[in-house]
Amino acid sequence: MYRWRSLVCATDGLMGPTGDAGATGQGGNTGPDGSTGQGGMTGPTGITPTEHGDTGSTGPGGEGGGGTGNAGPTGIAAGGTGHTGHKGIGTVGDTGPTGPTGSGLLESLQSQVLEHLSSICDGRTAMSRMGDVITFGPVTVSMQAPVGAWGDITGSDVLYRPPTGTTKVIYKFCFQTGLDPVLDRSATTSFKVMIDDGAGSFTGMTGGSQTSGSFTLFSRYIKIETPIDIGTGSTGNTVPDWSALRTIKTQCWAYVALQDSFIHTPTYWIGTTDTTDIIKPILTLTAIGTT
Repeated sequence: MYRWRSLVCATDGLMGPTGDAGATGQGGNTGPDGSTGQGGMTGPTGITPTEHGDTGSTGPGGEGGGGTGNAGPTGIAAGGTGHTGHKGIGTVGDTGPTGPTGSGLLESLQSQVLEHLSSICDGRTAMSRMGDVITFGPVTVSMQAPVGAWGDITGSDVLYRPPTGTTKVIYKFCFQTGLDPVLDRSATTSFKVMIDDGAGSFTGMTGGSQTSGSFTLFSRYIKIETPIDIGTGSTGNTVPDWSALRTIKTQCWAYVALQDSFIHTPTYWIGTTDTTDIIKPILTLTAIGTT
């Protein structure tokens, strides 16, 4: 049933292959670029957090803290200190007998030295506790003891008033004696202490009196010392009261003429005759009493 004309028409149909170009639509294969996603394998770094657990081994340092705790026995020593306190329990009560407090009473001390005055008799002065000026001397020349009569020895007299509370005054007078170098023999000389009543009337003290001299005693250093009590109830060397100034002195008395006794000068000094040098006396006053 085929005809030629149909073949001619078929020739025109050969142009049809041009249509195959439509297959270009398959360009969608570009998709394989997605393979870049493998970069995600970096993830294993996450394992590091697990390693933090090893840090825990530092813990043994805590045992050192336990060692410090052992110092605790020091507290026991503190307990020992507490035992010392028990000593006070038995003795506190014993102090009670000091009872009379606030009475204002002062203990009196008997026979105490209240004043001591001593000096060479060269004109020096001293202030007593009573505010009196005491003059010692002065002795500038020697003297000769009167024969058959009492005479004052220069430098021996002193005007004195003892401090309040005095019960005894000790008077001491030390001086040099010598003989007449022409006769070359010593006189027998007596000495005594006198005290006035504050009005010029003198009384001899029995204590302290003495006698010196012989044919072989050319010179001598005499020490006159006597205690004078203050008060009543005793005899000899006592004055009833000494609240005012009184004069104390020493007197001398030569036994016989031609046996002259010189005072305040030696007969001999360093092996040679000497009647010109003056040996100044020393006078001392000591007040004894209650403080």
